[in-house]
Amino acid sequence: MSNELYYLIESGSALAAVKSYIEDRQRVHQNCLDAAKELGVDVASYDRDTHAFKAVEFKDRSSVHIDFTLPKRNNNLSYPKKGTEWERRFKTMGLKRTAEQIIHDLFKIPPTISFSKSGTDTYGSRMIGDRIQQTGFLFLSPNGPFALYAPDVKLAIKQCEDEGYTVNQEIKDYDDNLPGCTKINKEDWDLLVAKHQAKKAAESHAKISDKPNESPPINPALSFQENVKPWMEACFSDEVCSNLQERNNRFLEEALELVQSGSYTAEQAHAMVDYVFNRPTGEMKQEVGGVMVTLAALCSANNIDMHDCGDTELTRVWSKIDQIRSKQGQKPKHLAL
Repeated sequence: MSNELYYLIESGSALAAVKSYIEDRQRVHQNCLDAAKELGVDVASYDRDTHAFKAVEFKDRSSVHIDFTLPKRNNNLSYPKKGTEWERRFKTMGLKRTAEQIIHDLFKIPPTISFSKSGTDTYGSRMIGDRIQQTGFLFLSPNGPFALYAPDVKLAIKQCEDEGYTVNQEIKDYDDNLPGCTKINKEDWDLLVAKHQAKKAAESHAKISDKPNESPPINPALSFQENVKPWMEACFSDEVCSNLQERNNRFLEEALELVQSGSYTAEQAHAMVDYVFNRPTGEMKQEVGGVMVTLAALCSANNIDMHDCGDTELTRVWSKIDQIRSKQGQKPKHLAL
């Protein structure tokens, strides 16, 4: 059972708010384009909350602007130096208010739930939902459709009461019918996204055919997975995209190359293979979660921003469509190569 609710935004203050938010996002996007042009850069790292630049990648060390640090070894990114005009510009080019702030002001959706247990000294509170950003807007274009997601407060209340806790009455009185919005299933929104992505993928494929070295910008309104899909569809056939053996091969190849870059030996890798395959097979969704958590932990230990690395690599591979297709075509079929 999902612990989130999804709403289609249709009218009233909710519709006005999401449109205003998108206009602000467009302002931020233009600010970023202007900054990139002025600095002569094509790759940048974005702040996940404000969507403004955090750092940029200059073409080489000789072209680094005097107000920026030299590139970091782990990601080639340069950050504006403290006290400079560029630091001020980066701090002020972002969103006036985040989507989470706007949605909270509109609907007063509680972020936490307070509870106690009758006849004991037990009391406390917990976050509602699993996301760090508990609420947010969803949109596929400035013209809609528009939606938002929020934690399922009623479900959180029921879970607490099922555990024998008494929930704060103010939380129990919360109404999850949001004015100007209609509840929808997540699958309904996923279907809208799939249709939109299919259309954009076709457009991207046509553009790449005409301009094979031109890479489309990463859309910060979409998840990283949603940004990767159009590249896959532009680069490979449907058969290659959906071939699970191929996807397993490529993931394992990159995972091994990652640990190899950290001085992990072939002997250690072979020992780990024996260890894993002598254990029961795991559940895929849980294992994906484990990959995400352990990758984040590995990146933290190496002082690497995994999101920056992902965005940088996606930008790079968009410009390598022909080379990647050629390499893919030369690999033996049905082998893990």
